Amino acid sequence: MKILITGGAGMVGTTLVHRLQQLKIHDFLVVDNLLYETDYLMNVPFKRGDVSDPAFMIPLLDNYEPDAVIHLAGIVGDAACSLRPIESYNVNIKSIKLLADYYKGRIIWPSSCSVYGLNDEIATEESPVTPLSLYAQMKVNGEQLLIDKNAFIPRLGTLHGVGGRFRSDLVVNLLTIRALIEGKIQVFGGGQYRPLLHVEDLADTIVRHLASTRKGVFNLAEGNYKILDIAQEVQRQLPNTQLEITPTSFEDSRNYKVSIEKAQKAWGFKPTLGINYTIKSIIDLYNEGRIKDFANMKYSNVLGLQFHNK
Repeated sequence: MKILITGGAGMVGTTLVHRLQQLKIHDFLVVDNLLYETDYLMNVPFKRGDVSDPAFMIPLLDNYEPDAVIHLAGIVGDAACSLRPIESYNVNIKSIKLLADYYKGRIIWPSSCSVYGLNDEIATEESPVTPLSLYAQMKVNGEQLLIDKNAFIPRLGTLHGVGGRFRSDLVVNLLTIRALIEGKIQVFGGGQYRPLLHVEDLADTIVRHLASTRKGVFNLAEGNYKILDIAQEVQRQLPNTQLEITPTSFEDSRNYKVSIEKAQKAWGFKPTLGINYTIKSIIDLYNEGRIKDFANMKYSNVLGLQFHNK
């Protein structure tokens, strides 16, 4: 089976490549434009290019002839998309339309549970979507482009974990890093819910669905957490952390919980890695000195884009 992985240098992509190598699946090609990186040193087939450019993608699809495309390329997050709206449109929408129009094979493309926006109920895949940001609206539009195709579309909870490309701007990772470096965590409100998912559980799910015929939208999360719950788990593992709770809501008004019953019934979806595992992993990285500078802009989508805008 020949697999094309777009956005393969990102957090999900690098985690996925490691998993494919562990499973001795070697017939894949990674494509990335290295927006956040200056190099890609993994010893796997690689091409650098713009997935929204037909002059690059159509010859690539014709020549490589993949059996499946794992389309991970994108500008991810509310703030990052707001910072680069035109580029975000190109990679988040235009590239999907190109695939939908030209490619007839298997597509795996991650959407986001952020499409639910503000929802006091537990959202199922049939719940109304109420996107509150450009990023979430693009996810809704991307789903619409692929829903009638041979496409598996997981709606992801907010990712966490230590992947090949480390991310410092994801809520579990961010709170842990702040506790380690500053010795305190500030929580605004704290009652907002987020569904969360470890990046390795996502990689396993993608591998499982490469050759399956399962199509459509599925919520993926390992649990629904209040922001305060996450902060308290960090404090439990780092007892000297000072927790400051400000009883005002942050400018991010999202609040949503999701049901994963559809995925559980469809293939027995059972994520194995919780936030306690991620927090411990980041603490170990810190104590072992494996990351010299947690504040480096390459670990943050927004900081990286701000730097490239200068």
